[in-house]
Amino acid sequence: MKDAAQFLLSLTCVVSLIFSISSCGGGGGEGAPPPVSTATQAIVSGTVQAPGGQVAFFKEKSFKDLLVSEAYAVLTGLTNVPDSTIVQLARLDANASSISVISTTSTSGGRYSFNLTALGLQPANDLIVRVAGSGGKEMRAFVVGTVADINPASEAAYQLTVQSLNGGPINNLTLQEVSDISGAVGLISTLQDLGTAISIDQTVGLIKSAVRNNPKVNEFLAAAAATGQTTVGAGDIGNFYPFEQGSIWRYRVTRSLSGSETASYENTVLVSGQGPDPWKGVNSTIFSQSNADGDGRPENMYAVKDSSGITSYGSVDLDDNITHQLTPYTAVHFPLTIGVSVQLIERSGLDWGQDEDGDVKNETFNMKLFQTALEYESISTNAGTFPTALRVEEKAVFVVIFSRGGDATVIQTNTLWLVPNIGLVKRSIQAQVEAGPLQPILTEELTSYVVNGKGGGLRLEVTAPSPSVTLGGTLQLVAKAFDQSNNPIPALGFTWDSSNHDIVTINQTGEVTGVNLGQASVHASLGSIISNDVPVTVQDIRVINLETSDLIYDGSRQYIYTSVPTGASVNPDRILVINPESGTIVRTIFVGDNPGKLALSDNHQYLYVAVTAPAVSVRRINLLTGQIDLSFSVGTNIVAGQLRVDDMEVIPGSPQSLVVARMYIGISPRYAETAIFDNGVQRPNTAPFGESINILEFGATATKLYGADREGTGGHLSSLSIGPSGLNLVGTGCCSFDGRFDTGLIYSKDGRIIDPELRRIVGVLPGVSLLESSNDNLITTDSNKGRVYLLKGTNDLDRQLLAFDRTSLSQIGAASLSSSFTHLTGVPSSLILWGTDGLAFRIEGYNKLVLLRTSIFH
Repeated sequence: MKDAAQFLLSLTCVVSLIFSISSCGGGGGEGAPPPVSTATQAIVSGTVQAPGGQVAFFKEKSFKDLLVSEAYAVLTGLTNVPDSTIVQLARLDANASSISVISTTSTSGGRYSFNLTALGLQPANDLIVRVAGSGGKEMRAFVVGTVADINPASEAAYQLTVQSLNGGPINNLTLQEVSDISGAVGLISTLQDLGTAISIDQTVGLIKSAVRNNPKVNEFLAAAAATGQTTVGAGDIGNFYPFEQGSIWRYRVTRSLSGSETASYENTVLVSGQGPDPWKGVNSTIFSQSNADGDGRPENMYAVKDSSGITSYGSVDLDDNITHQLTPYTAVHFPLTIGVSVQLIERSGLDWGQDEDGDVKNETFNMKLFQTALEYESISTNAGTFPTALRVEEKAVFVVIFSRGGDATVIQTNTLWLVPNIGLVKRSIQAQVEAGPLQPILTEELTSYVVNGKGGGLRLEVTAPSPSVTLGGTLQLVAKAFDQSNNPIPALGFTWDSSNHDIVTINQTGEVTGVNLGQASVHASLGSIISNDVPVTVQDIRVINLETSDLIYDGSRQYIYTSVPTGASVNPDRILVINPESGTIVRTIFVGDNPGKLALSDNHQYLYVAVTAPAVSVRRINLLTGQIDLSFSVGTNIVAGQLRVDDMEVIPGSPQSLVVARMYIGISPRYAETAIFDNGVQRPNTAPFGESINILEFGATATKLYGADREGTGGHLSSLSIGPSGLNLVGTGCCSFDGRFDTGLIYSKDGRIIDPELRRIVGVLPGVSLLESSNDNLITTDSNKGRVYLLKGTNDLDRQLLAFDRTSLSQIGAASLSSSFTHLTGVPSSLILWGTDGLAFRIEGYNKLVLLRTSIFH
């Protein structure tokens, strides 16, 4: 069972206790009667203070006094009246027009007291205390509780109470209404900065003026004057119980365990929104707690605040047996009137939730809950020193009735220190079983807070894995909260926002989406606490979900052609024609048989496609008609069967002629000589047997071809010439390559720059280690801009695109693409240029096509 104190709501946290009545010595389990308590004496007492300590402060106003603004008054100029000042205890007549003195006493040390019990009296709506001076000056206070301070504020409350009747009978006002008027006026006079008291009349007038400026209190005064108890209240004057959305408190809680052991933990409370409570469906303010009971479980509390008080609608904790039986219940009564006890709850016959006397029957219980505002104190916590903390006591009395007979009483005393516009800054909970000793249960102190945008000790920090996001891509941000000791605060929900939703949007999990090119800042908030702004740049990078085998750019039509394999879920066995400006598919061409490698004639007439048909290796598409006009085999082998295309290039100036680096299927090494096909007819001369060529790259002329070995560990470069009969080997040596020929040099993806005619390395791109694995690197060159682009893809989490000057080889730009490929573990392939400043590549194994512009370097 959840503890019997669980229902006590002080709005910033809920305490978890377990009372075991049967384990307490002398408990009611044996049917023993509860102890007999002595009668409590009803005594009213208080201070008597006046401006300058005089009830009648006769002073002619000087010119200096005229300069004192009437907007300031009260409290700072109050001092105790002289000892032996007469104080009267009196009763008002039916219309509050005269009094009957019941008893008198005199002050000592600025205080007085009356024993009401001895006089046969108790607090009442017509019972007052009074001091009077010469000239008709007087101050009065209603006796509505155990404390009745006499001062200009009590006199203002008295006058407002009587004036509200407008000549009507005093019995129109209930004791509760008189008490609430006194409390409301007292709070306003104490909590507002009214300056220095000069005279009683001036001070009373200014207090009444301040009260009249409070619409809720004025509404309450009018409603109270009617017959019967009004349902209108004076409100939370001083805002001792803040309900402002986004307010947040951080507490250090110490819980007593068995013996002298204690447990400490942190709990964060956030006013997190509005919503229906889980039991009655009433729209309530939600108080979210990160660690309410010290077990790390978050919990939501639901409450409604109105002018008369706070109503609790409990939580979603199914283990809390007691609260569910009580809700909804009044948890706080407004206003907080010092010295007055208010009964909030009285219930009987409730299920205690467990068997205390061992007869397999749950006990029942009756309970009462009282609220008493005691006094103002100065309280120091880790969050600061608060000189005007109001000490409030909540006392819950449980009488547990045993099914075998007898009962036992449990009293829990919950002492709160509340600060205006901040709320709970300290709490102490004690419990007492029967007449046993007080047992400390729990203490908590405020360590940091932000209420309605004010406070301190808490901060939010947002981090991003990258400063940029792709166009249409996503980026996951992380927000963390820290206390004043820089310790992280777990289990909090954040609200996210973007400075420009036209550039980036962000959902409530912190995921950013790039909408348009540009930059915007995003931040997280926790209530009124705002994190650091994180700038996010939307780069011109688009990641398209598309499974491809190869891609090539047609500069005349400004389209990218991609081959889609047989197993693709969308558009299988087709060539897709893509507009890279928009990233849209504008046309599809069916070719069948698992299309792969692509080659484009330099006049943009033919697109050659490698396929895996039983008797066909290449299909040719006439791009003028969009139709396949030729299919042919690149050869067969008695063991391996149909040969396949490892690489292919169209001879410059001869759109009908294709050079093919052939390969075996299922045989290693796979190299099967290189041949030339004219309209599908093979020329007789192939690259000599034993020359391993998997990669083809044309040189400066249509008759100069270079080949490289993709399979060999050391590799070599083959220099070939093209003639009418086919291929002739010119020479071999140096090193293998996998890259692009540009103005006499080959730029390889491992960073080496090779002179293919001299067959030697003539340079290395800086920052590209020859020792690192370069299998995932991609390289291409832009002759028009004199640039070399290298996609460094050895690490998916740190994939970078580098730009180099082709002449000096100096690095002129770098862009991290990590945010573009979050969780992309595939291999990049087929880096190509498109347009005047575009780059594209695909991600093998993850079915992505990436389109970007070189503006990402700027």
